[in-house]
Amino acid sequence: MDLYNPIRIVFAHIAPVNKSSHEEVACSFWNHSAPNTTNGAWDTRGCEVVSTNETITICHVYHMTSFAIIIKPIFEEEEESDEGNLQWMARILSVFSISFLGVYLFYLVCAKRLRVILHTIHINLCVAVIFALLSLAGSGDIKDAWGDCMLSGCLIHYFNTVIMLWLFIEAFQLFTDLTESLEIQDEDDDEDEPPFQERVKYYILFGWGVPFLNVGVAFGFSPDAYIEQEAGFCWLDNSNFLWCAFVGPLGFFGLCTLYMLYRMLRDIDEQVYREDRTTIFKSSYFGTWTLQIYFLITWGVGLVGIHGLYLYALYLFVLAMSCLGIVTFIVHALLNTEVRLLLGLRNPDKTLTPIEKIHLPPEFDDVRYIKPTCKYFL
Repeated sequence: MDLYNPIRIVFAHIAPVNKSSHEEVACSFWNHSAPNTTNGAWDTRGCEVVSTNETITICHVYHMTSFAIIIKPIFEEEEESDEGNLQWMARILSVFSISFLGVYLFYLVCAKRLRVILHTIHINLCVAVIFALLSLAGSGDIKDAWGDCMLSGCLIHYFNTVIMLWLFIEAFQLFTDLTESLEIQDEDDDEDEPPFQERVKYYILFGWGVPFLNVGVAFGFSPDAYIEQEAGFCWLDNSNFLWCAFVGPLGFFGLCTLYMLYRMLRDIDEQVYREDRTTIFKSSYFGTWTLQIYFLITWGVGLVGIHGLYLYALYLFVLAMSCLGIVTFIVHALLNTEVRLLLGLRNPDKTLTPIEKIHLPPEFDDVRYIKPTCKYFL
């Protein structure tokens, strides 16, 4: 537990310490649970140098343990360079992702014909992606304003867990639609309105409430659950199996989502496509496959980079995560015929109608016995 007022400790040097542009004196303590070590390592968190000269060093410490002064090389410029590059990469790409998602959300909210349960799921997914991008792009500013990694780590953990659960919910809804005689709910059917509202209510409670409990359990288990990792990234500490608070749900819900999608792959036939005039089932099915695999790979690479194994993995993670909004827009907006037509300011009813024209031969006088020739869209 950190102390409110620091304790002043004076260290006498065994040998004179000369100032150098490549090395500096640091107050430190022995951290027995330091990540990627066997028995621990020297750590400078909660320790600060008040003053130093050739013979003594004065430290302020905010907790009690075994302390010492160490001479460490100066890598601040490189570390700040990596952290700054990652932050600017996340900010620039997140602006593009959020812009695309904002356009998509506008049509989902304003277009009455898009108010079906799958598009309601897409609204929640887009909102979760937007807040996940904001928490990633602003993680450095949040960390500086808050003073530690607690709030920044909580936000990143929470919103990425929300994304994970809404992908699971979409796969569950698609699986339900397919097993219930491929009947996609229609907003104009009054008999289907109560089940629609009831199901959405439970979806929202599950998709936004369970991640809150998950983050709360991680934080309740350890107040220092979120620490600064590689290149200043705030994430769960490796000690006490806190990493399971994210990796566990990621693996469980990710595998469940992929299993349901695989089960549907065996049952989908041409009948689905004939009944799915708006192509919402096809685009949602393909989009869930794409986003789930994209999300799992992104976080697999991210966990390698966050824990300091490979720095380039962290760059790949920030790049892929910041583009998640663009990928979501492509698979759920551009690949859906109905939404794509609305984005192009075209009338979906004219394009999506199954019959293009009806031709009646003029040589017959009695039209009651004429069999019309219908030309269908392919």
